Amino acid sequence: MVEEDLGRLQAVYRDVLAEAEWEGHRTKPLTMPRGFRQGCRLSPVLFMVYVAGVVQHLEGSGCEYTMVHSECGRQVTSHISTLVYADDFALLAGSAQELQGLLDICAKEMSRLRLRFSSTKCVVMAWGVSDVPQDTTWRLQDNDIHRSAATKYLGVRLTAGAYYLSAHEEAEG
Repeated sequence: MVEEDLGRLQAVYRDVLAEAEWEGHRTKPLTMPRGFRQGCRLSPVLFMVYVAGVVQHLEGSGCEYTMVHSECGRQVTSHISTLVYADDFALLAGSAQELQGLLDICAKEMSRLRLRFSSTKCVVMAWGVSDVPQDTTWRLQDNDIHRSAATKYLGVRLTAGAYYLSAHEEAEG
């Protein structure tokens, strides 16, 4: 990144003040010494640049989900370890051991960046036939992550099983 561009970005996030308003009452302005501005169009892009190294480690791990599909009449095989949009991560793995490997990479790399995952927003979902016991627990930054039958990713409600979008489609009516 060019020094001049970096200076412009730093200026956008320098001396940030925030106020909270509730039922007609407003707080005094508070200094926000770090983090990204909520609602700023640059924030998702800047966060993705900040965590790009995490994604590179995940993609280079060899832990991945293999997806086979048809494209223009020919079979195409893709290997995917993660889907990322801003601060929403979806890790994809072919086994419970690979998933734990991806979680370990996330824990190490995000801790290095002084970031933490919210354990209440993390779940494991399994699609297809699985030999992993239902009560299996995974670990992420010293927190247990449990299996769930449903979750929401980027506003889409997903459920485990063959009809993974059925809950979303029903809600959309």
